[in-house]
Amino acid sequence: LIAACYAIAFIIFIVCGFLMIRASGEGQHAEADALIVLGAAVHGDKVTWVLENRLNTAMEYLNEHPNAVCVVSGGQGAGESVTEASAMKKYMVERGISESRIYTEELAKNTKENFANSKAIIDAVLGENARIAFVTTNFHVFRAGQVAKAQGLSVVGIPAEDVWYLRLNNFLRECVGICVYALRGDI
Repeated sequence: LIAACYAIAFIIFIVCGFLMIRASGEGQHAEADALIVLGAAVHGDKVTWVLENRLNTAMEYLNEHPNAVCVVSGGQGAGESVTEASAMKKYMVERGISESRIYTEELAKNTKENFANSKAIIDAVLGENARIAFVTTNFHVFRAGQVAKAQGLSVVGIPAEDVWYLRLNNFLRECVGICVYALRGDI
């Protein structure tokens, strides 16, 4: 019984790892009119390394695609003095991205709300036929993409690098997240 449990866990980790790696490679050449940058925790009003990596990836994309706009998405959690979205916008503006290209979505508390609320903003700004990509950390691209797909959105994920010392923890946590979301029917 114990060996069977270990075997099942091993298979789950292999399958989830394959799905995460495959999904993180699909957005390398994305062409989008709008980016959604998924939020992550901020400390006070400062972005964390995880969020900084996401924002740097988004800024690189925006610099290469001067007609694209961006929605930074994330509400205010415990221990945060501002919304994730406002901290994200501040970070990007301080590094040269025009404020007119950045829209804030400040109500979302989870990935499902990130997509729903951001899509409403994009529809209002660019119309319902805008091509959309999202930026999140590489391990999260698969699950986030599946959440978007479950809402009927056609989006492609652009991966940002994970913080090196969190990789194993994030991989294990994401495997559990994928399983929980699948069992709940969220993906």
